[in-house]
Amino acid sequence: MKLVFKWFDARSYNDREVFDAAANNKVVGFIATGRQDIGIHISLFDGNYKIRTSTYDECCGFVEGVESVLNHLLGVECSPGQKSQYHQSFP
Repeated sequence: MKLVFKWFDARSYNDREVFDAAANNKVVGFIATGRQDIGIHISLFDGNYKIRTSTYDECCGFVEGVESVLNHLLGVECSPGQKSQYHQSFP
């Protein structure tokens, strides 16, 4: 399992889908910002994993954490020291 989403500016109105790149880009959740409630709203796997975070880094950490736990439970091997796709520099 490899969860991916496009970069977004958390200060403005955004809706982003979260995809599982290892399952032919199946949509597994969404990320929403700019609602009446302050923060970044994340819902994965039909709402089984939900959170409201304050920053983009917290959002990335939550998605990475869910990915790691589910990969561990499913017995998926990850290469040690694999760099996260979320910690790239963006313009």
